Amino acid sequence: YYFSLMRSAIRLRAAMVPYIYSASRFAHESGVSIVRHLYVDYPAESEAYNCPGQLMFGEDLMVAPITVACNPDTGLAKMSIWLPPGDWIDFFTGHRYKGPQTLVRSYTLEEMPVFAKAGCIIPQNQLPDQMSKLTGISDRSSSAFRLLTFLPTRANERLETTWTDDDGDSASFSAEGRFVSNSASVVLSDDQGKVSITIAPQTGSFPGQPTERSFEIHLRGSWPAASVTVNGENLPYSPENAAQPSWCYDGRSLTLMLSLSALPVAAAVTVEVTLQRPDGCMTASAAGSEAAIDIVAAMGRAHCVQQMLNNKFPIALQEDYTAVLCASAAAQRMTVHPSTTPGEITIFPSLFAEACAQVAALNPVGGQSKCVAYLS
Repeated sequence: YYFSLMRSAIRLRAAMVPYIYSASRFAHESGVSIVRHLYVDYPAESEAYNCPGQLMFGEDLMVAPITVACNPDTGLAKMSIWLPPGDWIDFFTGHRYKGPQTLVRSYTLEEMPVFAKAGCIIPQNQLPDQMSKLTGISDRSSSAFRLLTFLPTRANERLETTWTDDDGDSASFSAEGRFVSNSASVVLSDDQGKVSITIAPQTGSFPGQPTERSFEIHLRGSWPAASVTVNGENLPYSPENAAQPSWCYDGRSLTLMLSLSALPVAAAVTVEVTLQRPDGCMTASAAGSEAAIDIVAAMGRAHCVQQMLNNKFPIALQEDYTAVLCASAAAQRMTVHPSTTPGEITIFPSLFAEACAQVAALNPVGGQSKCVAYLS
């Protein structure tokens, strides 16, 4: 269990190298630290001075490290998190929040409070499956990037992200200007049913610069696609990207995943996505209000509770918590059959409420209070 958590953290750090590297360059040029207190970015907000544990991480991410002890009975840590003005999206679940507000919720060991600005694009490395191959992930011979995209809230608002790269081995980026600049933008259409992502041609050069680059584009908190084109050519659907290039859907994180073929760095890439539903960002439209549940987090909690209860057999019988089983399996159903996602999202809040009621009604068994706390 703990090895899995550490492995996930190491892989996340390796994936974030392009974002961190670009933020380091910005810090070098501007003198503004990568990690800084919120009052640096929000000096006019009084609450920004009252949350010393929260930090900006680069321009687009805000983190609230968990520094309180977990409740020994539930395994949950309760946090009070201030969200600055603007639209914020949970980095891992895609759930949207409107700031300023103070968010109070409990976290498991698997969860981290990280929030992204709506409309930002986070450049990441595509990682190999084996941990041993993470060594040398910063090698500039790599040309495979992932763009983690958080859709904007307002239609026709063009939001752009820029990241830089160099040989990673010398000071020629500064002394000789030997580096490349990359940029990508995202626009939501008037009816919010179409998304346009543009990756601009790379500018600049450095020794050993790859001549081609391939991209994965992940749209977090998005409906599945009805159609996708790349530079006017159809991008087919393939479950779990079994065939490439293609698109697929990850029901566990409600993420539309586009896998593109390698293209010359001097060429522009235009991706047009028509979503299954023309009502914008999933968590904004399906949830209906700020108080609605975080569906990804709820599915994850239901899965944890299912495992806890399964371990209590024969004291706890599956026939007594069928709604938990159904809620836990929702992610897999959407992954295998993306077209079912709108229906799954519509019924999930009531399904989750039924799961909570079933767990609360179980005869007291060891760990039942933890199960109730996980779902609450």
